[in-house]
Amino acid sequence: MKREKSAAPKTLSVLLLDRYLLREFLSSFALALLAVTVLALSDLLFTLADWLIVKRVAAGTVLRLLGYRLPGLVVQVVPVAVLAGALLALHRLSRDSELVIMVGSGLSLGRVMAPLLAVTLFLSAGSYFVNETVVPRTNHAAENIIRRLVFQDSSPEIRENVFFRGQDDTVFYIRRFDRANLVMEDVMVFKRGVNPYPELITARFARHAEGVWHLENGISRELDRDGFVTREARFSSLDLRVDEGVERFFGEQKTTQEMSRAELRANITLFGRSGVNVRPFLVDYHLKLALPFASLFFALLGLPLALWVLRRPRAAHVAGVGGTLALVLTYYVLTPLCRSLGVNGLLTPVAAAWLPSLTFALLGLFFVTRLEQV
Repeated sequence: MKREKSAAPKTLSVLLLDRYLLREFLSSFALALLAVTVLALSDLLFTLADWLIVKRVAAGTVLRLLGYRLPGLVVQVVPVAVLAGALLALHRLSRDSELVIMVGSGLSLGRVMAPLLAVTLFLSAGSYFVNETVVPRTNHAAENIIRRLVFQDSSPEIRENVFFRGQDDTVFYIRRFDRANLVMEDVMVFKRGVNPYPELITARFARHAEGVWHLENGISRELDRDGFVTREARFSSLDLRVDEGVERFFGEQKTTQEMSRAELRANITLFGRSGVNVRPFLVDYHLKLALPFASLFFALLGLPLALWVLRRPRAAHVAGVGGTLALVLTYYVLTPLCRSLGVNGLLTPVAAAWLPSLTFALLGLFFVTRLEQV
């Protein structure tokens, strides 16, 4: 009975410490998120200022564009803010010797990290939710504003490696656009049409003029329900009418940043059996899950590394913080490098998306094992 009575106050004390740690971390995280977001906005603000002053774009349009870009930007900077917030909070606790008192009271350093990792997991899940539901819509709205501005000055801006829908749920794909000659290359058109089975048209080149796509050097295939070819015919030229206005038609272009994972997966499935190289889209599909959870992997590495450094002499603290920030920069260099390796087939799409995060997690586990040895 005595053990049960003594256990309750101890449990209550630990919970109070958890709340204290979380309050300290969340206040530091909020400050870091604001600071990093302002820094990340600097490049966009210069561009918007140029449009506002030089190109005379309406202030309301500029503010809307800024608002549409903000959710995607915040999702990108959350991992850095998590790491910076954790470093600030742990440094403050170490400076005031509170961290030493916690460990001296019987708490292991792993137990100290537990509530911080838990809230980081929650932040990662929140980032993923926003990245799936909000960011694709706001990115698409922002891109459409930019496209409308381009339409006012010149011919339509046709993007590369994009999917977009025309009338009757016809899906178009453009791999490359030669802006000098206004020629689209490696074009695919998926038409449901009036036939029982869909039609897939591939063309080496295409031009768009007055509501008509002029396709050259291509193949028309009729598919069955399982995606297998039932009829195939080669053509040297083929005209495909698109009755929608050019602004509306090309305004439906979507890059992978303007699609959710579900939308991207649907397009991958649609064109997967048609001969299109879908590896870039598979890599981006997995990155849409890996990147929002980068916060968790930053914490898995940053928290034990920071605790390990803080147990060193104070002279080593600055070097430790600098080393941690260098690792963050390494992550942001390693991520596009692995993506490039995945796109070119040197890594599988899953490995290309998750290798940087798993590398950080393994390094974090190494420092966790070192904590109790120091």
